[in-house]
Amino acid sequence: MPSTLSPEKTADPPKFVRFTNGRVVQGSDFVSSDVWVDSVAGTICKAPSQSLDTEAVEIVDLQGKILSPGFIDVQINGAFGFDFSNTDCVHDSTKFQRELHELNQRLLETGTTSYLPTMTSQFSQTYHHALKFLGPTGASRRTETGAESLGAHCEGPFFAHTQKGCHSPEAILSLGNTSEPSLLIQVYGEKNLKANHHVKMVTLAPERDGALDSIRMLKEWGIIASIGHTAATYEQAVLGVKAGSPMVTHLFNAMNQLHHREPGVFGLIASSKDRVFDERVDLADDGRPYFGIIADGIHLHPASIRLAYGAHPEGLILITDAVMFMGMPDGSYEWTNGQRTVKKGMTLMLEGTNTLAGSGIDLLSCVNNFMKWTGCSIPDAIRAVTSTPATMLGVSGSKGFLQVGADADLLILEDDYTNGSAALAINEVWKFGRRVIAAAK
Repeated sequence: MPSTLSPEKTADPPKFVRFTNGRVVQGSDFVSSDVWVDSVAGTICKAPSQSLDTEAVEIVDLQGKILSPGFIDVQINGAFGFDFSNTDCVHDSTKFQRELHELNQRLLETGTTSYLPTMTSQFSQTYHHALKFLGPTGASRRTETGAESLGAHCEGPFFAHTQKGCHSPEAILSLGNTSEPSLLIQVYGEKNLKANHHVKMVTLAPERDGALDSIRMLKEWGIIASIGHTAATYEQAVLGVKAGSPMVTHLFNAMNQLHHREPGVFGLIASSKDRVFDERVDLADDGRPYFGIIADGIHLHPASIRLAYGAHPEGLILITDAVMFMGMPDGSYEWTNGQRTVKKGMTLMLEGTNTLAGSGIDLLSCVNNFMKWTGCSIPDAIRAVTSTPATMLGVSGSKGFLQVGADADLLILEDDYTNGSAALAINEVWKFGRRVIAAAK
């Protein structure tokens, strides 16, 4: 098992790469089959029908290791000292872009090859400046870009004030302001939402006045409306799903808790599509919404994660909800909007309070925790960070699956068993058919 990871710099690689002699993740199973990659197109391809010169093919002998799609994080607020919501985008865009590029390079080391850069509740000026840098980056298909943005996730400011979490209360729109479409367009900017498609997902509270109309508008524009930071009853949450919301942001956190007479948002994952939801809503295969889970052992007790997974395994998506302090030493740091955060291990708290301030965990650690706490198989844990988020985002043709035509975003993983539990480690990372992180020699 490698102790370190190092960037792989390869000029003019062979036309094809053949991954062989490994365990290939396919759904909930491993299969023993070769995977071919067209390194020029950057996609998974069929095995060439004609014989090829040895110079045209790089053979990667997996030696029993696991070949997985690259991980997808649909909620990450920053890492390694960079915050997607920082105001450098307003007064120093060059610095913002440089530090964003550095984060994208380092994020590959964690196995995350695609993600939604997530902005917390901000004032409109910050959204208008930052979102143009956080939109999709895959069109260039350049490995030098690093981890790929699939579009921004705007988490706020259309929240319930009683469920603001660590978000700045000054930025959250007052109850006197509705969540109707025209205000939403004003806050984020029409160019970011519709014209340039910089935004992929918006988290909002469905019980706010006008929120259901906003959900319908976002769906029409191809933007996912996720239910979160909400005081919604079960009935109000159902209306949000019927309006077009297929997703719940970090289930259990920043929402009313499960009660036997009022299940709240949690009740969505135990509902029947035939009885509740609209056929036009793009839900999970079994007809219920998808939902994010932070498996850091801090935001949620392992038993709560087991409860959610047992209720709706097909909809569970592991997220980090990581903030800029992920990967940084313990200490007290200045954060967004003048707030300060104290980091101790994986725990992040707003200074002087008992309020969690996001997460300091990476996605691979979430996967390992999830396996340990639920007892699920390795393929099922990997599914929660690959095929399930890809399907929710509507990018299953290009991400999250090892299928012909998909982007060759790949991980080579090693598994180790300690005390009966599996733990995964990253051996190599490939992006668009190129090795970008190689195993240490």
